[in-house]
Amino acid sequence: MKRVLILPSWYPNEMKADFAPYVRTQALSLAKYGLEVVVVYSAPYSWKWVFKQRRLMLGKRECHGENFREILFFSPKTHLKPVDSAIRGIIGRRLIRQLEREGYRPDIVHAHTYESGPLALWLRDRINVPVVITEHYTGFARNILSRWELNLARRCFEGASLRMAVSKAFAGLLKSRTGLTFKVLPNFIDTSFFSPGDASEKIYYDFLSVGHLLPKKNHAMLLEAVSKLVPGEREFKLGIVGEGPMKKRLVSLAKYLGLEAHVDFLGYRDAAGVRNLLRRSRIYCIPSLHETFGIAAIEAMSVGLPVVLTRCGGPEESVIGGFNGIIAQSDAQAYAAALEEALVYDWNRDAIRQRAVNLYSEAVVISRLKSIYNEVIGAQQGLVR
Repeated sequence: MKRVLILPSWYPNEMKADFAPYVRTQALSLAKYGLEVVVVYSAPYSWKWVFKQRRLMLGKRECHGENFREILFFSPKTHLKPVDSAIRGIIGRRLIRQLEREGYRPDIVHAHTYESGPLALWLRDRINVPVVITEHYTGFARNILSRWELNLARRCFEGASLRMAVSKAFAGLLKSRTGLTFKVLPNFIDTSFFSPGDASEKIYYDFLSVGHLLPKKNHAMLLEAVSKLVPGEREFKLGIVGEGPMKKRLVSLAKYLGLEAHVDFLGYRDAAGVRNLLRRSRIYCIPSLHETFGIAAIEAMSVGLPVVLTRCGGPEESVIGGFNGIIAQSDAQAYAAALEEALVYDWNRDAIRQRAVNLYSEAVVISRLKSIYNEVIGAQQGLVR
């Protein structure tokens, strides 16, 4: 049984349950499909989360399952990136040395985002193990990395045996930023979980959007677009799932636009809650300015919902116009027109779901990832010989 050590920069935890849950989902799936998986994550958190959660967590926590071990270390951030990076590195090396004393040696290391790259490359040099890196960070698209961060990312990418991005568009953007080639491997979802509900279920929302309430998610434009549909021949209802720093401003905007009766801010919902809302909605909305993949769009399509989205970097690769969604311009008037069109179009919701299953199911993507691991391990063994 091959041993995979996963070193994430983001990971769901007791302080932030919704922090990149897809990374943990992938780790659990690798264990389910026959690999021995260990996750080591130094979990730095902002002091605002201490007040929000009303708890302070310090030190190590472990979780064990079949073929799966999760080691998290909690510490507060300084919000000085070089300092926080150094602290994470010190903690990560300490945790890995503890594993080594137990006799643990991985066959491959998988880092998620460049921020985990230094720790992965330290271990590569220590025990001659191959490293792969998957990049997810929208900061490359938003061009917000400092020179220090970009140089660090480039060094980590250059040192990896293989680099992956979650969409073709993002792989192209990363190549333009770093001059390096990235293999494309999308995220996946549990298509058996995200499935259509009973056809008799009452539809409550005409439009649904799920995501952190951040400026890059562009919910303000979505509200403006919906306001152009109201008043009309029928009443429209929009549900917005998520929490974030933009919430108060968005609630105020909805009130200003006269949408109080038409918009529900639903707060954080777990996976079951999101699935149930998808089952009671007609159209899924992605108004984002920047996305690297758009996993929520795949969840919606797996339930059978068409998607109305902007050209934001990754999600549009999963959409075929007129088949499973509409790609709209990122302005309120054009987006409103796309929403109206989506509501009257005769979508084949069974076909929408089937395409999501064929391309983004757990079995399909994990099979590809295992093949990538085997290729990288085989190449490394060939070099050793």
